[in-house]
Amino acid sequence: MQTCEGMAPQLSDEIYQELKRQLDGKVEVMLEEVVDADQDGRWDSEEMDDLVPKFRACRETEGPFFQETVRIFCDSVVGSKSVRSELKELANVLKNYTEGNYPEEDGEQQ
Repeated sequence: MQTCEGMAPQLSDEIYQELKRQLDGKVEVMLEEVVDADQDGRWDSEEMDDLVPKFRACRETEGPFFQETVRIFCDSVVGSKSVRSELKELANVLKNYTEGNYPEEDGEQQ
């Protein structure tokens, strides 16, 4: 994790695990929102303008292209602006808290 350079590996691992848990939850919520938007047939965000058609493509694709279509959709969900901004904000909070409360790996520990 680039943002945790100089931090004890145990601390950066804990930050990574927390971010992974949060990512899993956020992706689940985002998937529910995409399914709801698709079922309703209407939505009011640019993010859904991108995600709903990709979701529909997954439902409509069969055969050898299905796996690639699903990968594209999943990458779009994980890379969506709302998912990335929430996780970036959380990563910054965790990093700042850790740096402020735990000594650096290379620093002198008493």
